[in-house]
Amino acid sequence: MVEVISEEYRKANKKHECDYCLGYIEKGEFYKVSTLKHDYVYRWKSHRECEFLADEFHRSGLFEDYGNGMVQEDFEECVEQVHDSFVNPEYEYGSTFQSRLKEVYNFLCENSIELEITKSYGMAFKAVKREQPVILDYMQGE
Repeated sequence: MVEVISEEYRKANKKHECDYCLGYIEKGEFYKVSTLKHDYVYRWKSHRECEFLADEFHRSGLFEDYGNGMVQEDFEECVEQVHDSFVNPEYEYGSTFQSRLKEVYNFLCENSIELEITKSYGMAFKAVKREQPVILDYMQGE
């Protein structure tokens, strides 16, 4: 089980790597840093957008946490699943993970993913339009 020791938002004084998407957190950008313990203590840094997506994946049930938390591979799998199921079901040869990530982020700011119980398949996910789009507060933590 992952234990959260601390969480805070910071403004980057230097370039960091996001542990979810492996993209850069640029100097001056707000990001979340968590101190976690799972066998040992470590820090997890993430873009605010990636943190939002991870929260959405947990909330919707798209990612099932069995106590080990979401690692980069889980995050990437969820991004690909939402992209391929809802954003752009047609395979785009040559599109990068970062471009698909941005498309999924934009999609989930406008829509939420909900678990639906169906008679034929049992369970399925569906996209539901949000009443208000999500707008992250970039000044949080200052």
